[in-house]
Amino acid sequence: MKTLLLLATTILLTSCGVSEQLNKNCGSDIRMGCNFVFGTKDADQDEQIVNNTRKNSEQDVKIQQLEASISTIIANIQTLSMDTKNLLDANSATVTTINSLQGIVNAHTTQLLQMSSIQNKTIVDLKDPCGDGLGYDEILMKTQDGKFVAYFEDGGKRFLSVLENGNYRTTDQSKCYFTVNNGVITNEHY
Repeated sequence: MKTLLLLATTILLTSCGVSEQLNKNCGSDIRMGCNFVFGTKDADQDEQIVNNTRKNSEQDVKIQQLEASISTIIANIQTLSMDTKNLLDANSATVTTINSLQGIVNAHTTQLLQMSSIQNKTIVDLKDPCGDGLGYDEILMKTQDGKFVAYFEDGGKRFLSVLENGNYRTTDQSKCYFTVNNGVITNEHY
Protein backbone atom coordinates (compact mmCIF):
# COMPACT_ATOMS: atom_id res chain seq x y z
CA MET A 1 0.00 0.00 0.00
CA LYS A 2 2.78 2.40 0.81
CA THR A 3 4.30 1.68 -2.56
CA LEU A 4 1.02 2.37 -4.26
CA LEU A 5 0.62 5.61 -2.40
CA LEU A 6 4.15 6.66 -3.29
CA LEU A 7 3.54 5.83 -6.94
CA ALA A 8 0.28 7.77 -7.01
CA THR A 9 1.93 10.77 -5.39
CA THR A 10 4.82 10.63 -7.89
CA ILE A 11 2.41 10.47 -10.84
CA LEU A 12 0.38 13.32 -9.45
CA LEU A 13 3.45 15.44 -8.83
CA THR A 14 4.97 14.78 -12.26
CA SER A 15 1.76 15.50 -14.07
CA CYS A 16 1.25 18.80 -12.32
CA GLY A 17 4.70 20.22 -13.09
CA VAL A 18 5.82 19.99 -9.50
CA SER A 19 8.56 17.54 -10.50
CA GLU A 20 10.19 20.22 -12.64
CA GLN A 21 10.47 22.50 -9.60
CA LEU A 22 11.70 19.66 -7.38
CA ASN A 23 14.27 18.61 -10.04
CA LYS A 24 15.65 22.16 -10.17
CA ASN A 25 16.12 22.12 -6.44
CA CYS A 26 17.99 18.80 -6.47
CA GLY A 27 21.67 19.34 -5.68
CA SER A 28 24.40 18.16 -8.03
CA ASP A 29 25.17 15.19 -5.80
CA ILE A 30 21.69 13.75 -6.04
CA ARG A 31 20.76 15.03 -9.54
CA MET A 32 20.89 11.56 -11.03
CA GLY A 33 18.50 10.21 -8.42
CA CYS A 34 16.17 13.16 -8.91
CA ASN A 35 16.26 12.64 -12.68
CA PHE A 36 15.35 8.99 -12.12
CA VAL A 37 12.51 9.76 -9.74
CA PHE A 38 11.14 12.92 -11.33
CA GLY A 39 12.49 12.53 -14.84
CA THR A 40 14.11 15.26 -16.89
CA LYS A 41 12.20 17.99 -18.56
CA ASP A 42 12.59 19.27 -22.07
CA ALA A 43 13.63 22.69 -20.74
CA ASP A 44 16.78 21.18 -19.19
CA GLN A 45 17.61 19.31 -22.38
CA ASP A 46 16.88 22.39 -24.49
CA GLU A 47 19.16 24.47 -22.30
CA GLN A 48 21.92 21.86 -22.60
CA ILE A 49 21.47 21.76 -26.40
CA VAL A 50 21.66 25.57 -26.59
CA ASN A 51 24.83 25.57 -24.46
CA ASN A 52 26.43 22.83 -26.60
CA THR A 53 25.44 24.62 -29.82
CA ARG A 54 26.93 27.87 -28.50
CA LYS A 55 30.15 26.06 -27.55
CA ASN A 56 30.28 24.36 -30.98
CA SER A 57 29.79 27.71 -32.70
CA GLU A 58 32.61 29.23 -30.64
CA GLN A 59 34.84 26.28 -31.55
CA ASP A 60 33.89 26.63 -35.24
CA VAL A 61 34.95 30.30 -35.14
CA LYS A 62 38.24 29.35 -33.47
CA ILE A 63 38.84 26.62 -36.08
CA GLN A 64 38.16 29.09 -38.90
CA GLN A 65 40.57 31.56 -37.31
CA LEU A 66 43.22 28.82 -37.00
CA GLU A 67 42.68 27.79 -40.64
CA ALA A 68 43.13 31.42 -41.73
CA SER A 69 46.29 31.71 -39.62
CA ILE A 70 47.68 28.47 -41.08
CA SER A 71 46.91 29.68 -44.62
CA THR A 72 48.76 32.93 -43.88
CA ILE A 73 51.73 31.02 -42.45
CA ILE A 74 51.86 28.76 -45.53
CA ALA A 75 51.76 31.80 -47.84
CA ASN A 76 54.58 33.42 -45.81
CA ILE A 77 56.66 30.22 -46.02
CA GLN A 78 56.14 30.08 -49.80
CA THR A 79 57.20 33.74 -50.12
CA LEU A 80 60.28 33.13 -47.96
CA SER A 81 61.11 30.06 -50.03
CA MET A 82 61.00 32.13 -53.24
CA ASP A 83 63.05 34.90 -51.60
CA THR A 84 65.62 32.31 -50.50
CA LYS A 85 65.80 30.85 -54.03
CA ASN A 86 66.26 34.33 -55.50
CA LEU A 87 69.03 35.05 -52.99
CA LEU A 88 70.74 31.76 -53.82
CA ASP A 89 70.53 32.52 -57.55
CA ALA A 90 71.93 36.02 -56.96
CA ASN A 91 74.63 34.57 -54.73
CA SER A 92 75.59 32.06 -57.44
CA ALA A 93 75.86 34.85 -60.01
CA THR A 94 77.94 36.91 -57.57
CA VAL A 95 80.28 33.96 -56.92
CA THR A 96 80.72 33.48 -60.68
CA THR A 97 81.51 37.18 -61.12
CA ILE A 98 83.96 37.12 -58.20
CA ASN A 99 85.70 34.04 -59.65
CA SER A 100 86.00 35.75 -63.04
CA LEU A 101 87.40 38.89 -61.43
CA GLN A 102 89.82 36.80 -59.39
CA GLY A 103 91.09 35.20 -62.62
CA ILE A 104 91.70 38.65 -64.09
CA VAL A 105 93.48 39.82 -60.92
CA ASN A 106 95.63 36.67 -60.93
CA ALA A 107 96.60 37.23 -64.58
CA HIS A 108 97.51 40.85 -63.90
CA THR A 109 99.41 39.89 -60.76
CA THR A 110 101.48 37.39 -62.75
CA GLN A 111 102.14 40.02 -65.38
CA LEU A 112 103.14 42.57 -62.73
CA LEU A 113 105.49 40.07 -61.11
CA GLN A 114 107.10 39.43 -64.48
CA MET A 115 107.38 43.16 -65.09
CA SER A 116 109.02 43.70 -61.71
CA SER A 117 111.57 41.00 -62.56
CA ILE A 118 112.38 42.89 -65.79
CA GLN A 119 112.59 46.26 -64.11
CA ASN A 120 116.15 47.47 -63.57
CA LYS A 121 117.45 44.96 -66.14
CA THR A 122 119.48 46.20 -69.05
CA ILE A 123 118.51 45.11 -72.57
CA VAL A 124 121.70 43.70 -74.09
CA ASP A 125 120.44 42.22 -77.36
CA LEU A 126 117.41 42.02 -79.71
CA LYS A 127 116.51 38.67 -81.27
CA ASP A 128 114.24 38.11 -84.32
CA PRO A 129 113.18 34.42 -84.29
CA CYS A 130 113.33 32.89 -87.80
CA GLY A 131 114.80 36.16 -89.18
CA ASP A 132 113.11 39.14 -90.80
CA GLY A 133 109.56 38.19 -91.83
CA LEU A 134 106.60 39.72 -93.65
CA GLY A 135 104.71 42.73 -92.26
CA TYR A 136 104.88 43.28 -88.53
CA ASP A 137 107.83 41.32 -87.14
CA GLU A 138 108.12 40.32 -83.49
CA ILE A 139 111.43 40.96 -81.82
CA LEU A 140 112.53 39.49 -78.47
CA MET A 141 114.60 41.51 -76.02
CA LYS A 142 117.40 39.78 -74.15
CA THR A 143 118.27 41.13 -70.70
CA GLN A 144 121.70 41.12 -69.02
CA ASP A 145 120.75 38.03 -66.99
CA GLY A 146 119.98 36.01 -70.18
CA LYS A 147 116.15 36.21 -69.98
CA PHE A 148 114.09 36.90 -73.09
CA VAL A 149 111.26 39.41 -72.86
CA ALA A 150 108.48 39.32 -75.45
CA TYR A 151 105.96 42.01 -76.28
CA PHE A 152 102.77 40.83 -77.98
CA GLU A 153 99.22 41.94 -78.56
CA ASP A 154 95.99 39.98 -78.42
CA GLY A 155 93.10 42.05 -79.74
CA GLY A 156 93.20 45.30 -77.78
CA LYS A 157 95.38 43.82 -75.03
CA ARG A 158 99.13 44.32 -74.89
CA PHE A 159 101.47 42.06 -72.95
CA LEU A 160 105.10 42.13 -71.91
CA SER A 161 106.22 38.75 -70.66
CA VAL A 162 109.40 36.96 -69.60
CA LEU A 163 109.82 33.76 -71.62
CA GLU A 164 110.77 30.81 -69.45
CA ASN A 165 112.44 27.70 -70.88
CA GLY A 166 110.00 26.09 -73.35
CA ASN A 167 108.60 26.08 -76.88
CA TYR A 168 106.97 29.18 -78.40
CA ARG A 169 105.43 30.54 -81.58
CA THR A 170 105.40 34.17 -82.67
CA THR A 171 102.09 35.94 -83.10
CA ASP A 172 103.21 37.88 -86.17
CA GLN A 173 102.44 36.80 -89.73
CA SER A 174 105.43 34.44 -89.90
CA LYS A 175 104.13 32.18 -87.08
CA CYS A 176 107.71 31.16 -86.33
CA TYR A 177 108.31 28.26 -83.91
CA PHE A 178 111.32 28.37 -81.58
CA THR A 179 112.66 27.05 -78.28
CA VAL A 180 114.08 29.05 -75.38
CA ASN A 181 116.61 27.11 -73.31
CA ASN A 182 118.74 28.82 -70.64
CA GLY A 183 119.01 32.14 -72.46
CA VAL A 184 119.52 30.63 -75.92
CA ILE A 185 116.97 30.53 -78.78
CA THR A 186 117.15 27.31 -80.83
CA ASN A 187 115.01 25.17 -83.13
CA GLU A 188 113.75 28.15 -85.16
CA HIS A 189 111.41 27.03 -87.95
CA TYR A 190 108.14 27.81 -89.70
